[in-house]
Amino acid sequence: MRPATCLLLSLAVLPCSAQQDTTTSSIAFGFSLGTNYALLDINTAAGQARSVNGAGFRMGTLTEWQLNNTWSLSNQVELSFNPTRVEALNGGDVVSSYKVYPALLDVSLHAVRGWSGKAHRIYVLAGPMLRVPASTKNDEFSSPIDRADVAIDIGIGREKRLAKFRVAWELRYAHGLRDLQAPGQEGALHFRTLMLNLCFKG
Repeated sequence: MRPATCLLLSLAVLPCSAQQDTTTSSIAFGFSLGTNYALLDINTAAGQARSVNGAGFRMGTLTEWQLNNTWSLSNQVELSFNPTRVEALNGGDVVSSYKVYPALLDVSLHAVRGWSGKAHRIYVLAGPMLRVPASTKNDEFSSPIDRADVAIDIGIGREKRLAKFRVAWELRYAHGLRDLQAPGQEGALHFRTLMLNLCFKG
């Protein structure tokens, strides 16, 4: 997958960037690792289909522009893997199933508001997210759902500065806005995600 290759290359060059002194710079680079719980919201006639949700994992890169002591902008590019699928039912029995967003490339831009303390910094963030399927029709992550999604991404984080870098726990929720069903299909299908990331910033 091309998105995965690009992401891994980005992670490879990040350690060099993280070693730079960013105490007087308005920009910082980093990466994140985490887990996510994907939730499908499916709306069809009763008994026709059901969603199967579950936990996956994610990794990505981030860039932070510090505007002042309170506000900053954060761009995150993440690759996520999800076990979600839809099962078609007939009389309560599963007759077929298909994956929904088994691999996603998530690109988000957040406005971040922070409150600094003696040892930690608490912050909240919000912004748009573009979600693009990171799979092809012929690989193991293939899915009939190939529409890109737009989501509202909100979250809260707790950051601690160490000797040469910063580390933060970040809890986020992305609420998908688009119906993922193809035009003409019955019902509606929306994708939501709860994410817990460990972020490292230079």
